[in-house]
Amino acid sequence: MRPLILFPFNGNAREAVGVVEAINAQRQTWSVLGFVDDDPDKKGSAFGGYPVLGGREVLAERPDAAVLAVPGRPDNFHKRRAIIEALNLKSERWATLIHPAAVVGPECMIGDNVLIQAGVVLTAGARIARHSIILPQTVAAHDADIGEGVVMGSHVTISGACHVEPWSYIGSGVKLREGVRIGTGALVGLGATVIGDVAPGKVAVGCPARAIRDVDKD
Repeated sequence: MRPLILFPFNGNAREAVGVVEAINAQRQTWSVLGFVDDDPDKKGSAFGGYPVLGGREVLAERPDAAVLAVPGRPDNFHKRRAIIEALNLKSERWATLIHPAAVVGPECMIGDNVLIQAGVVLTAGARIARHSIILPQTVAAHDADIGEGVVMGSHVTISGACHVEPWSYIGSGVKLREGVRIGTGALVGLGATVIGDVAPGKVAVGCPARAIRDVDKD
């Protein structure tokens, strides 16, 4: 089994523990060493029997370990790119975790450092770029193109041929009409129905969704 470190000690990483356990129940693949977090006060905390090992120095101390880096919440997702790039890891260090209860259709592409949770369905030719997170029960239909660093909540419906550009955030329960484009760094709020394009860096909410302001980057 390959050693695995989860970064940071947040909800996404704790959920990844369940994905690892489901994978290992089918085939022993990963040995979780624990979590790494930038907050020194979290050292010594634990979840599922796995401790917070320390800060980023642990990544250098264990060059044999794969890493799953899944930072990002709706209020700070715009910082994800800087956080992940600052880890300065080579591509072979990144882990991708796909829950066995996810369905991946023919000719789908899934990049490095991707977390796909239970019940996710990717149909023909869907593409998920690196550093992305897809929460449970989300569907990305044929030819959907999900860019680098995208976070998608649970129960999202991405219709065919939609484009979700890099480092954007799609809240739980969102529905995208076929062929729409979500611009880079945009946030689509909880439960929105998107029938037209969302410009880069905008917050869009409602049914139908409309842009109400710029993403707050403070």
